[in-house]
Amino acid sequence: MKNRIPDFTPLLILAAIAPGVADARTATAAERAACEARIQPRLDAIDSKMRAGYTASEGERLKERRRKLEAERAKCKLAR
Repeated sequence: MKNRIPDFTPLLILAAIAPGVADARTATAAERAACEARIQPRLDAIDSKMRAGYTASEGERLKERRRKLEAERAKCKLAR
């Protein structure tokens, strides 16, 4: 029986590819976090205005703007 050196070629290829895959996932997570970070201060500002009081028409405008920002934030969370 001969001593054979195992062929690790598939593992070497996987090891070469894997860091790129992890970086791509991290970038996507970072992009999602950045997207949410851009939206959150605007939501906070609307919440602050709503707590301070508003007219009926301003309240409707604030609620509509908040709904749009919430939808935009949801898209950020679903982005891949």
